Amino acid sequence: ASSIRGVTNPASGKLELDLAPAKNAWVFIVEYTALPNGAAKVGVFTDRRDVVLEGLTPGTMYALRVQVMGSSNQRTDWSDTVQHMST
Repeated sequence: ASSIRGVTNPASGKLELDLAPAKNAWVFIVEYTALPNGAAKVGVFTDRRDVVLEGLTPGTMYALRVQVMGSSNQRTDWSDTVQHMST
């Protein structure tokens, strides 16, 4: 499984996630939800070192979690949820 080690604000409306490595991972699925009650959206990334969510609303808090898909389409459980504000 992977986890979110940190979140930074590289630019307005963007969040960059620092994901922990995961064995045999080939896809990182990031679910992000604008709080308090936005619709859950999903981003799919193949490089854990290049995970940037774009088009976010500045000043809005987001709930973020990650799931890893490995060989044979096996998925891990979702990581713990992290909250971070978009600037």
